[in-house]
Amino acid sequence: MQLERLSIEDLKVGDMICIPYTVRGGWTTFRYPSYKETMVKRITPKKTKLVTSENIELDRYSSIYRPNEETRRRTKVAKAFDCVYHSGYARNNNKPIDVHNLGDETLIKLSVKLKEISAILESEEKED
Repeated sequence: MQLERLSIEDLKVGDMICIPYTVRGGWTTFRYPSYKETMVKRITPKKTKLVTSENIELDRYSSIYRPNEETRRRTKVAKAFDCVYHSGYARNNNKPIDVHNLGDETLIKLSVKLKEISAILESEEKED
């Protein structure tokens, strides 16, 4: 499934759009950006800028995509990467794992397990 890039000329007030945000892991970026879904609230008369429902202002050079299953899947994988990378648990035999090279499904499974571990540790802290 391809991502459909949009221009401001194609949009009207009330359309749903996705705005990509870079996901960083150390000095490098992850292979997928995280997409934020939002609605177009206002478009300038000359169609040079638009404002979203969350008051994000975009110009005609901004990357804007139509939301679909692919943007949602990539966002899920990017958030899973962020969770695994910043957890501090991504180690094997006391050496850091290169999280950038893990597959999409592996990252999602790891992030679910790490959230479970965090929940257990938080409940343990509350009992003390």
